[in-house]
Amino acid sequence: RLYIPQGTRVWRGEGLVGSVLAMGASLYVPDYLGWISRIYNFHSDPPLSAMAAPVCWGETVLAVLVASSDRLDAFLPADQQMLDLFSNQAALAMRNARILQEVERQRRRSESLLQATQTLTSTLELGDLFDAILQAALRSVPAAQRGCILLLDETCDELCVRAAAGYPDAQALDWRCPPGSGYLWAPLRDLAATLVQDAGQEMKPDDPLPTFLAGALSAVAAPLRGREGLLGVLALESTRAAGAFNQDDLVLIESFASQAAFAIENASLYERARSSEEQLRLSLQEKEVLLREIHHRVKNNLQVVSSLLSLQSFQIEEPRLQGLLRESQDRVKAMAMVHEMLYQTHDLAQVDIVAYSRSLVSYLVAAYQCYQVEFKVLASEPVHLPLDRAIPFGLLVQELLSNALKHAFPDGSHGRVMIEIDEQPGERVRLAVCDNGAGMRPGVDINRPTTMGLQLVHSLARQLNSPVKLQQDAGTAFEFVFPRKYN
Repeated sequence: RLYIPQGTRVWRGEGLVGSVLAMGASLYVPDYLGWISRIYNFHSDPPLSAMAAPVCWGETVLAVLVASSDRLDAFLPADQQMLDLFSNQAALAMRNARILQEVERQRRRSESLLQATQTLTSTLELGDLFDAILQAALRSVPAAQRGCILLLDETCDELCVRAAAGYPDAQALDWRCPPGSGYLWAPLRDLAATLVQDAGQEMKPDDPLPTFLAGALSAVAAPLRGREGLLGVLALESTRAAGAFNQDDLVLIESFASQAAFAIENASLYERARSSEEQLRLSLQEKEVLLREIHHRVKNNLQVVSSLLSLQSFQIEEPRLQGLLRESQDRVKAMAMVHEMLYQTHDLAQVDIVAYSRSLVSYLVAAYQCYQVEFKVLASEPVHLPLDRAIPFGLLVQELLSNALKHAFPDGSHGRVMIEIDEQPGERVRLAVCDNGAGMRPGVDINRPTTMGLQLVHSLARQLNSPVKLQQDAGTAFEFVFPRKYN
């Protein structure tokens, strides 16, 4: 039967239990009434003999196990040994129970954070996100009955309520918290979560807090700290009891506030991006029109340069100088065709180099009057290059084709020139220009070019970050493999 009421506090060193707690060892009292030094409010007649053993885990006393009897000197040494053995088993069971309790607490906390994370990623609308944050926080911390989100207004250094749940006053959303008011500024000041066990004592008499905050008995608040600084405060309150929150709630709300801050930042970015979407669209249209006009004018200017070179060539009688001017004219024309294609297509940033190569072939065949030579551009699908790659690519193709037309088929002989363009793994492009003509003259070192044409080929290949490969089995074949974009 129960001799001492439950909840009775026993001090260390006082009575049987206090003595065992102080000594950390078992104690047997054969005459209990003659031994006790404190009179308890017994429910019934006190025991006449008693023994107690500490329930220990390591050096920590978890509890004291007491056995008593209504007979004097009722326990034998074997009983005391049995109590010690039982206390050891009880210590193991209590330890396992506490571990299980901690594991279960961690599991519930992980589940709460997981659910909160899923909630925070469910919307990018700021208003809906604020409500979702509060509802998830209140579910994660059952001790709270209400909560609010306050964001920092840097223009006036005040906290502004952006969302509230559980408050009866509808004016909660209109309230602004001046600097230093109550416990709400503590998380921003300390850069850490704040636990308020007695909210009434935390409030100063002159704090300008509105009536809707009245009634809070305890609270927990955490800073909303984003990537670029402090955003505000997430606060939860209990209206039922002081000391309603514990350290686990503090850690949980701090972790949750950290995730909520990132979600608020992302939603704010989304809202700003959406609000400026129309302005960006209009600006993009203006820039597109301007860019088309730039390409058109660049093409026209290059065309003027080409025409001037053509006119200049008519005034020169020396064939070698005429050839040099013609080569320069072809190179200018190759660059002008790139801008012409950009002006005529919808994509102002990339050039279809397959279509470009076909147009360049048509121009050069007409310019050199080499209709006896068959040209083929082999590509299974369009291949696109940005403008900064398309210009050196076009000049490289123009130089190789011009050399083939001038040197590969002397005296108007027939032949074939093939251009192969395909995409390679790793965002790379392969270009091969092959002919079945006379080939290069003996003694030409491709790695040490002496002619301007080969020097230009090497220079353009370096701009494309490509090695130069040459084969001369049955004609001449150049091959280049280069990244689609500059590294």
